[in-house]
Amino acid sequence: LTKVKVDEVRLEARDLNQQREDLENRFKKAMLDLGNTKEKLLGAQETLQHHNDRLNRAQDMATSASQGNAGAVNHLHSLQQQLEDTTSLAATVKAGLKQTNAVVLPNILVDAEQTGVLKSRDIHPDMRPPVAAVGGSGRGWRSGPDGGTSTPRGARTLRPVALGDGHSDSFT
Repeated sequence: LTKVKVDEVRLEARDLNQQREDLENRFKKAMLDLGNTKEKLLGAQETLQHHNDRLNRAQDMATSASQGNAGAVNHLHSLQQQLEDTTSLAATVKAGLKQTNAVVLPNILVDAEQTGVLKSRDIHPDMRPPVAAVGGSGRGWRSGPDGGTSTPRGARTLRPVALGDGHSDSFT
């Protein structure tokens, strides 16, 4: 009986030994799989970190571009305001020049026509004063103290004209 028992114990020991080897092999395989999974996770973590860095750089660039765009919009608005101011100033200057020309050109044209230096046809039609501004027929000239001609009396009675900005122009 003891021999049978010893054989049974041997058989059980062999079965247990076989199970232990199977468990060890499965454990080694699980450890190897776990190592591979860990490597894959580390690779995925590096990839995620790389993408996170790229997203942060893209966000920084977008923020910078947005700030640059806002600056450009502000600058364009400032330029637009300056352009409107310049346009308004140019219109005021143009109106002042027209007023000045209405007074000065009649005298120049009449003086020039009498001396033959400048003809009214030489002056652009927009710059020519109306006929009434030169006294109609061109008469009305008087002799100066030196015997030459001077401007008509009506041309000397100038009054300041109010400009569009509320100031008066004392040169017209």
